[in-house]
Amino acid sequence: MVKSKVCPNRSKAIQEAAADKLHRIERTRLAQECFELDPAYEQNMAEKGLSMEMDEFPEY
Repeated sequence: MVKSKVCPNRSKAIQEAAADKLHRIERTRLAQECFELDPAYEQNMAEKGLSMEMDEFPEY
């Protein structure tokens, strides 16, 4: 990357590679956590929360 002038020096190339790797790990971790969610439970909780919020709004 330094030879092709994508990065000004090796240190910057290593920093970018490490940041990219961490970003990919976090994205994979998020996908794994989402896979563990129960869609029916999440939908039920969202609907309960929405009905509670509707009660809080003043009548116009």
